[in-house]
Amino acid sequence: MRAAAVTLFALIAATGGLEAQSAGQKVFQGKGLCHACHGKDARGTPLAPNLTDNEWINVDGSLPAIVALIRTGVPKPVRHPAPMPPMGGAKLSKGEIDAVAAYVKSLSSDRSTIR
Repeated sequence: MRAAAVTLFALIAATGGLEAQSAGQKVFQGKGLCHACHGKDARGTPLAPNLTDNEWINVDGSLPAIVALIRTGVPKPVRHPAPMPPMGGAKLSKGEIDAVAAYVKSLSSDRSTIR
C-alpha cells in the first residue's frame, strides 16, 4: 500500500493534482457510482456521509485510508444505514481508485475531525 500511496502522490505532484482530481470526479459521478449514495455534489444523502465537510466518520482522512476504504468498502458504517460495498459496487481499476480517492481528499483541505 505504501508504494501505491507514493505513486499517487507522484501523480498528483506531476499533474498539479488537477488532472487526478478531474479524473476522480468523473469516476465519482459516473462509473464509480459514488454519487448514487453521496450525492452528485458529494454533500451526502440519508444513505451516505457528506464528503465535503470537515468531519471524517469511518476513516482518519489520510489518502491511504481513503484508498483502502474505497477498495474494501464500509460493511458497518458508523452513522448511516447502508453499507458501502467494495468500490461502491462498481468494478474500478487501481488507477480509478487512486483518482477517486484523490478527488475525495481534495473536497476539503482541512478535515481534521474524526468521529
